[in-house]
Amino acid sequence: MRLTALSVRSFDVVGSPIASLVRISSQARSLSTVSRPFFSFTQCWGSSLVQRLGSKNDRNVLGTDFWRPYYKLASKDPLKTAVAFDKTVQKDIEKDGSYKLLKNIFDNEQCWLSFSKNKDYLSGLANIPNLSIFGNELRTGLFMNPYLKKPEDLEKFSDIMVTKIEKLLQKLIVKNPDDDILRNYIKDLDYLSDLLCKVIDLCSFLRVSHPNKDFLKYSNLSHQKMNELMIRLNTSFDLYTNLNDILNNPLKAHIKDSLSNEEILVGKILLKDFEDSGINLSEESKTIYIELSNKISHLEYEFISNSRDSNFKNSSNLVFNYKDLISSLPEDFINENNLLNIFSHFTFKNKIRIPTMSSISYKVLMASNNEDIRKKIYLSLYSHHDSQIKILEKILLSRKILSLKLKYNTFNHIQLKDKMSKSPENVLFFLDKLIDKVKPKCIEELKTLAEIKWLDLQNYRNSSIKVNDPSLEIFHNSFIKKSSVDQLDDSQLISFIRPWDRDYLAAKLIQQKRINLYNHGNGVNVPQILNRPISEYFSLGNVMEKLSKFLSIIYGVKFLPINPIKGETWHKDVRKVLLVDSKDENDIIGIIYFDLFERNDKSPNPAHYTIVCSRKITNPQELNECEILNDDKVPQNKNSSQGFIQCARDLNGDVYQLPIIALNCNFKQQSKVLLNSNLTQKMAFLSLSDLQTLFHEVGHSLHSMFGRTNLHNVSGTRCLTDFVELPSTLMETFAKDIRVLEFIGEHYDSKILKDFNIGPHEELHESIYLNQSENDVLKYCELYSQIKLAYIDQQLHLNTPNPIFYKDGIKSEITLKNTNLINLNNVEDLVQSITNFAKEIYWDTEKKLQIFADDESKWIGGWSHLLTYGSTYYTYTLDRAIAAKIYNELFYQNPFNTNNGHIFKNSVLKWGGSKDPWVLISDCLNDPKLKSGNKDSMDLISKSDLLEDELYHYVE
Repeated sequence: MRLTALSVRSFDVVGSPIASLVRISSQARSLSTVSRPFFSFTQCWGSSLVQRLGSKNDRNVLGTDFWRPYYKLASKDPLKTAVAFDKTVQKDIEKDGSYKLLKNIFDNEQCWLSFSKNKDYLSGLANIPNLSIFGNELRTGLFMNPYLKKPEDLEKFSDIMVTKIEKLLQKLIVKNPDDDILRNYIKDLDYLSDLLCKVIDLCSFLRVSHPNKDFLKYSNLSHQKMNELMIRLNTSFDLYTNLNDILNNPLKAHIKDSLSNEEILVGKILLKDFEDSGINLSEESKTIYIELSNKISHLEYEFISNSRDSNFKNSSNLVFNYKDLISSLPEDFINENNLLNIFSHFTFKNKIRIPTMSSISYKVLMASNNEDIRKKIYLSLYSHHDSQIKILEKILLSRKILSLKLKYNTFNHIQLKDKMSKSPENVLFFLDKLIDKVKPKCIEELKTLAEIKWLDLQNYRNSSIKVNDPSLEIFHNSFIKKSSVDQLDDSQLISFIRPWDRDYLAAKLIQQKRINLYNHGNGVNVPQILNRPISEYFSLGNVMEKLSKFLSIIYGVKFLPINPIKGETWHKDVRKVLLVDSKDENDIIGIIYFDLFERNDKSPNPAHYTIVCSRKITNPQELNECEILNDDKVPQNKNSSQGFIQCARDLNGDVYQLPIIALNCNFKQQSKVLLNSNLTQKMAFLSLSDLQTLFHEVGHSLHSMFGRTNLHNVSGTRCLTDFVELPSTLMETFAKDIRVLEFIGEHYDSKILKDFNIGPHEELHESIYLNQSENDVLKYCELYSQIKLAYIDQQLHLNTPNPIFYKDGIKSEITLKNTNLINLNNVEDLVQSITNFAKEIYWDTEKKLQIFADDESKWIGGWSHLLTYGSTYYTYTLDRAIAAKIYNELFYQNPFNTNNGHIFKNSVLKWGGSKDPWVLISDCLNDPKLKSGNKDSMDLISKSDLLEDELYHYVE
């Protein structure tokens, strides 16, 4: 079992970094309206309603007008990006109206309103026990839970779960349990974990996502209550003793022999968690551990909440000389953004006051040629109050104290011993290998930026404007003596380009590329392509439709839209879909709630939240409490105290608890007049970056869905932290492949293209290529930045100082040799005994790694991943490298390869966390050298060509 203090739980990332009895996986890259004519239900879907779980044949009445055949990418372009997939799959997709329905409910608000209010759909659910009838309306609670109709219901739901837990503990916490109890002991511990997570995972989502402040309040209270119970259970010696007997007592070997491999694995995971939670500590030490764990949980929540609150950022106004600011900005930029009018509201006595936390600050940072101005804005934007740094330092010191108590020198060592990396030494070895590989290519990119800055500096020195920052004046003088950039060595080049230069110089580089392309377009209609945002080809509805088709091709599954019941979702914009087998809609795999539109009252971070995990249900009492969605019969117990458990039968007739996922993004909607219908629709349009974000989060969801294991603790994303980002990163890679982008892309209004006599796919192809090229102007620097963040994470935890203890005026440093000095009376003082170390470690690491070194801001005061992925942030880089190897092996030749899709699904996704990740990767790649998972395996992965073979340069 695990203490929460050592879990790096997350509100905006996926998975739990270390295993536990409670394997929490709460997870974790703006609106205008106009009146519209009413769209009838028939206009949206034709004359026949797509019924809940109806057969595909029922949908054929929609006719072929609701979809068009795929664009066959047999391009005349030398790229030859031909799509090759089974023609029978294509025919099945073209006949299935659920794909067009998916498009309409995301792209057409009137269609969504009509669909969500359809009473024919609701009438089929009248016998479900957690629905109530108010007048003519059926209502339920959040996620179909009858105890979540109003905020205070969370307390009642928590109490119900506590009652069930206490009843289960009466069975589990006994001396010398008989064989019948022991044979089911690990399954019962897993069920105990599931009961806890039904509240903790739910509240982890609600307390950062629900628009109702009372829901935020009660979810936080319930989370704290269940979290404290979890911590107490993680230090239960009785539970540990019985579990240890099953696994290690020779007298109980017959019990162990009767268990499945999955049960033994979960048992071993839980046993380690008990031990990592200090089960063998003295009672006083356990009390200290529990107290610190609860404190850290509160500090983490405070830190994350503050990092999203502008009051805890450097939100003061910045004051500039009006002439200096205006003269530093391009005239066309000023006119396009109406800045003279905007600035007039902030001007006084030849000074201009700009709010730091505003879009204007970001725009000026990207456009001003005055480095003095850029530096001030950058440091203000990316700094946080010292109070945030102090909270972070308390968390780091508390982790250090807990690690020392468990006889580990650092937090890194306790976190990584059971991960794929095995140790912080292996992580640093892996990161150093990547740095050696990537840094020379970063320097080549910096040379291009340096040429631009050099020219700026020459023009700037010839102007009458003075630099107000003395350090910048000295800095500039040291370089201006050189006759050209070519005279700078690598060290000088690196120091010449500062972090506040990055966005500005990148924007100028893109501008130069566009000018060159405009002048030498080689027949390509460059102005037309550049003036039409590529996002017009990627409306959210279109993306969801094509994404569902894509999943049908490579994995044999699709999204099936479902009408939510009143009260089931936390906002009217939330869409509910089932993930089902694309050939058998009765084979339900899971439930996803998509909350994808931008709102002021939601978290800005894209995230995948696990609300409920998959788990096989065999207990007769639990089966009584299930609503089996693909069964015709009515549930046996309509008044279950458990609440509503949504389940499905698999092809073998076994009943599984369905995984329930909430997927959060923030895509801005805008109103568009459709020329082909003269109607106005409010739609969201996705940039290529948005598209990658959506694919990434869907990748997490697929892992949660396909990872259908018998036990909750290893299902889906309940796996090792440094493995959890692999499925999402691979899915993101698909969204960078020009063949997949061309498959998805379709202009939202065909009449626009027709009026301009444009071949839609020719323009799309060129537009994707140009946009991808522009996005990748600093691709190696981007990769280096990710490596650098992983390095900073390691160094912050490795170098957190030992706490200081004073007694009778004598100073003592707490080390592994004297942890007995830690007691209940001084633990609070120890947590606060050292300050001002976090930013020093951060700045020192930035200086060491050099490129874009930020050795002045306090950015780490808002880096929530230090909590959610503490000492495991390298996960993103490791899994990116692994994903690159898998993609090059299985999908580089053809991203639509159904056979290879099933190889990845069956060798990796379906196992969740129930097998060693290195074994899964080895099997997937058919490379036995990876199976050992040692330093050599990390070395092999470090040699992956993460960026060598760009997918949009693919030549068949």
